[in-house]
Amino acid sequence: MFARAYVPDRSGDIFLVPKEGEFLLAADADSSFYHFMHGSPWSYDVRIPLLFHGAPFIQKGIYSKSATLQDIAPTLLTVLDSSVPETMTGHVLVEAIGSTSNKPGVVALLVLDGFGANTWARYESQLPNLSRLKSEGAWFSNAELNYLPSVTSTGHATASTGADPRVHGIQGNATFDREARKKVEPFENMDPKDFFVPTLADFWNLETEGRAVIIAQGGNPRATIALAGHGACEIPGVRARGAKIIVAQFDDKTTGWKTNPSCYRLPDSIADQKANSHWETTTWLGHSFHDGKTFLRTGLFARFQMDALLDMIGEEKVGRDSIPDLLLINLKTPDYVAHQYGPDSKEMEDAVQAVDEEVGRLTAALEDTALAGLHGAVLVITADHGMPKCAAPCERAHYTPDVATVINKHFGADSLAAYIDESGLQIYVDETKLPKGKDLSDVARFAEKNLPFILFAFTKEEIRAAKRGERRFGIGFAPGSAGMPRDP
Repeated sequence: MFARAYVPDRSGDIFLVPKEGEFLLAADADSSFYHFMHGSPWSYDVRIPLLFHGAPFIQKGIYSKSATLQDIAPTLLTVLDSSVPETMTGHVLVEAIGSTSNKPGVVALLVLDGFGANTWARYESQLPNLSRLKSEGAWFSNAELNYLPSVTSTGHATASTGADPRVHGIQGNATFDREARKKVEPFENMDPKDFFVPTLADFWNLETEGRAVIIAQGGNPRATIALAGHGACEIPGVRARGAKIIVAQFDDKTTGWKTNPSCYRLPDSIADQKANSHWETTTWLGHSFHDGKTFLRTGLFARFQMDALLDMIGEEKVGRDSIPDLLLINLKTPDYVAHQYGPDSKEMEDAVQAVDEEVGRLTAALEDTALAGLHGAVLVITADHGMPKCAAPCERAHYTPDVATVINKHFGADSLAAYIDESGLQIYVDETKLPKGKDLSDVARFAEKNLPFILFAFTKEEIRAAKRGERRFGIGFAPGSAGMPRDP
């Protein structure tokens, strides 16, 4: 699974598989917001909901075939009667496609961040809107991630490009700049240059010659830009540039919406919206919030986000002509709340109910648009990953500075473990500090033997060998079983 997401010069040197239920956390300025972490190959992290909705374009049913995030973009292009580009490694889910030759007026992709299949199943009885959509649509009961790490940026980029992470280039939520010796996140400053390939939005932008309304909205750059693509900025492998699409990313510093004007545009209807000017309360379930960062981690954010999205849909007249429009939406609330309070908390229960209510508002707007425009709508709902099941305070969390200390002490070299990506489960090693006669395999074997919460540790050479062999790594093991293969 790591092999499918290995990107030279971006991926790490040692790749970790924690035992079921165990996870890594960083100890940094944001530690108070992160008490739980995803990223592993276990079912709670990699099993995801995948739902297509919208008759007559979608064929209702429950489908047991395997499905992945890579399958979403090629399936939607097929619904739009467009060709599937060679960069897309996913498959068209033909069983979900209806028999009509018409095109929908709107195609909407909603990524419920951190809302894995376990979360959906746990709270389904409290989610009337999502439950209705599931009963009316095409539900893929065996949808799962087939790569590692199972993280936000990689998941959104995989859904938007229809490609393996090793193809689109977004291998995790962070990489390590070895020259500057610092952590670097993808899409910094809302810049799409980290992509190696075009996205669904890029292809549709070019095919419609900029006439389609394309809106991407989300809670941070690694989700929002991962969905948006390049807009009017340079697209890898494509000579032409697209038109500026609409991109609205929540800015936790100003509590408003921002964009990168070089590539995208921000509609007037939301340009001056500020969450703090609309706060009717400064508490949520007994927790106080006082700025954009803490507001993001409440169930109240979902309403503020949907208000802005519905404003944009109205101002831009989405779905009102014969050219299908695209909505690419990251709903960040479940992820941030689960990171802080856990997936079984009262806070998470409130957050997913809030998300369900906003999905209902969006569905109503799309159905109204369909009636007005007489073109219909297709809605896809999925998630980028799940979250481990653990009660707070969770004793199965392990901290990256402690791991680094153990490794550095054993090999007698300060900063040998130069950086550890807690969600990406990767160690960036300063190989110049390895003792004479030692190599990365010694570090990996030491980690397997001496870190009791680690099941396997792979070197980048093992990952590269798997990639060269073009092996298809799946997750065909029973999570928690002793027979899990040592498979990179």
